[in-house]
Amino acid sequence: AEYFFTQIHELRLQPDTAVFSSMVATQWQAPLPVIDSLYIDMKNMQVEPDKLFAELYLTTVLQKPRGQIWDRNNKFLESVLQNKPLDRVKAAQNALLDFHDANV
Repeated sequence: AEYFFTQIHELRLQPDTAVFSSMVATQWQAPLPVIDSLYIDMKNMQVEPDKLFAELYLTTVLQKPRGQIWDRNNKFLESVLQNKPLDRVKAAQNALLDFHDANV
């Protein structure tokens, strides 16, 4: 993903939401600062998030296991979030506010 992003910059192309969605999706096991840097780059480039990016970003930040279905039931989500590192939960909360502000 990093090589791809570097190539985009070298070719002076403007990445879009699809590019950032793809890159975030590959970072499931990455440290939070790596995931955050992609989101910061996206905001700095004034690329607007869409629903796909929002879902991929949140599930990547919260390290949702592939294939696991997360029920939107509040009790279920509380149990999931209790087992996540606080920095990841806070990053997800901040992103949710951004996504809300962007009408996503």
